[in-house]
Amino acid sequence: MQQSPRAIQLIAIEPQTKKLVLCQEAVQIIKSFNDKCKNFAVIVVVGKYRTGKSYLINQLLLQQSRGFEVGSTINACTKGLWMWSELIYFESNKSKEPIPAILIDTEGIGSVEEDMNHDVKVFLLAMLMSSYFIYNSVGTIDDMALQNLGLIVNLTKMLQKADQNTQKDLFETFPSFLWILRDFTLRLQDEYGNKILPKDYLEAALKPLKGISETIENKNKIRRHISQFFAERDCITLVRPTEDEKALQELSSVKFEELRVEFQEQVLALRKKLSFKVQFKQYKGKAITPFTFIEMSKYFVDAINEGSLPEIATQWQMIQEQEFEYHINTQIEYYKQAIEEFFQDQDLGDLVELNQILLKKIKNYLEGNSEKEIFIKRWKSVKKDLERLFNDSQRRYQDIQLIQLETIKNNFIDEIHHYDKEDFWGIVDIANNAVSEYLSKNININELQNYITQIWESTVQRIQHEFHIIKNLSNLHIQIQSKQELEIRRLQTELQSYQEFQLEDNRQKDKLIEKLKSENEQMKKRNSVSETLISDLKLQIEQLQQDHNQQLKSIDNQNKQELNKLRSIISKFEQRVIDSNVNIDKFSNLYQQQEKEHLQELNEFKIEILKLNSQISDYQIQIKENRGEIEGDKKSENYYSARKQQKHNTNDCAFINNMQKQSENTLQEWKYQKEYIRKQLQEAYYKIQEEKKQNDALINSLKQY
Repeated sequence: MQQSPRAIQLIAIEPQTKKLVLCQEAVQIIKSFNDKCKNFAVIVVVGKYRTGKSYLINQLLLQQSRGFEVGSTINACTKGLWMWSELIYFESNKSKEPIPAILIDTEGIGSVEEDMNHDVKVFLLAMLMSSYFIYNSVGTIDDMALQNLGLIVNLTKMLQKADQNTQKDLFETFPSFLWILRDFTLRLQDEYGNKILPKDYLEAALKPLKGISETIENKNKIRRHISQFFAERDCITLVRPTEDEKALQELSSVKFEELRVEFQEQVLALRKKLSFKVQFKQYKGKAITPFTFIEMSKYFVDAINEGSLPEIATQWQMIQEQEFEYHINTQIEYYKQAIEEFFQDQDLGDLVELNQILLKKIKNYLEGNSEKEIFIKRWKSVKKDLERLFNDSQRRYQDIQLIQLETIKNNFIDEIHHYDKEDFWGIVDIANNAVSEYLSKNININELQNYITQIWESTVQRIQHEFHIIKNLSNLHIQIQSKQELEIRRLQTELQSYQEFQLEDNRQKDKLIEKLKSENEQMKKRNSVSETLISDLKLQIEQLQQDHNQQLKSIDNQNKQELNKLRSIISKFEQRVIDSNVNIDKFSNLYQQQEKEHLQELNEFKIEILKLNSQISDYQIQIKENRGEIEGDKKSENYYSARKQQKHNTNDCAFINNMQKQSENTLQEWKYQKEYIRKQLQEAYYKIQEEKKQNDALINSLKQY
């Protein structure tokens, strides 16, 4: 009994070793996709734990409330990687047929139950498996949101250990990236208040920050790696599904129609975006098959468990060889089954024709499902294997024909034995019936002629025996009988030739009729397709013309609005230029005035210092003289007064020295202040000049426009 669609585990985590394990149930289900599609897309949803990834998948991709498990607690629900057991289909403008896709939900990153190394393994495997990588987060793209993607830095460290070819192959394998921002409340505007798209918001958030500190460099490193890993990237925002806090805890039980109208509209828009963006999982321009996806997944799991990066180019070649071998085995089984069905049919057809048809089908299948180099290298050996099977079938076919010939021969001879000996035309009818039976069995014509000759000789011998008996009764009867015998032989030969000709003619007619029927059907189909295409093209042309006219009107209106905005901006910029020039003049006058004042003060200080130096020299000379007098007249009455005068002079010297030091310090401080003001004025001047250049360039370009 076939099970209903459900979520099944694709990659499990071994509890003790923490190694990744590819689950066999998922492998068998992916193998079963061979009967439904040749290639498919792989959509993987990744995000921080407990941010509503599973609910998003259920509503957005499965369009149902119940699918992947949804939790209402702070604990992570999903462990490892889980996939939906059935393909989902996207209507695409790139393909006439809907694109089938495998849908995968991943374990949330950043869980307290796991470490960074575990998150890196899950994240890397998700990137390698997917053709479309959806990252789900809550809120805005700020430093914290980017920090949650910090494990990309760890991936980069792993990449740096690999050679350039391995790095190049991995970058070619990395998928398209879509960042979904949940519960988004900001207005998407630029610095001038103009509306912007979510993609523009993402690109602005990934621009490097200015500065040279270690913290800024770490933040910029994450931004660079995201841009490097995901060359094709996009962003979309979703508001909170409902304002009811209780309903938020049990979102899976709330009907989609009961959610906020804005949320419903955004989800529908996101579904439409996916239809345009989803594409087949490819490597070097070749879409992978279910077989290749399974084998590559096995290799990715083994490589990540060993702590190394997958060498995709080498493994891809090996898997292509394995897949070709798999296709060879399936086609040989198909050939054997077709031959067996041929022999089961009571009326054997043309074995050679059947062999040619099968060879052509098998060649086309293998050529369309393998690399060109592998097909060219292996086709000769495959053809030899099929030729051996055909030779065995031919021997079996000939054995069956011999048995059929022997049966027909014995039946023919038995009928002649029981037939009226004098009814030669009856014997001829029996012979004709035998020939027709031979021809209906498609028996080899050479063998047919040999058997007819044997049968006819046996018949003639029997007739001759009867004639010898009659000869004793009448010589005249013998002559008549001889003439009849000759006539029978002639008629038999003509009849045989005519029947062969008639048979060949009928075959040619049948082939011609079949060919005409086939061509007639193809012509009808072509006419029908052409009429449909013409009708569709007319509708498309009309729609394109309408869209084109609407777009022209919209563009014209937008251009007028943008022109008005630009004129307003020009006016503002011109005013800013005028203000900037006024500020420059003010700064320049202020700078010159301050410089004059500082120079005047500096000259006054220099004069004061010269005076103080002169006083110091006078005091020093006076001190020396006083010391000489003190030494010569220590006992005189002037000793104490001189001593007192010396102390007074020493104090004056100390005071003067202090004043000199203070003056020098003040002078140095003014020099620093002057240099600081000069730098500020210079920076302001350069900044204003740069803005002036930009404004002039913008004004010139707008005038040209």
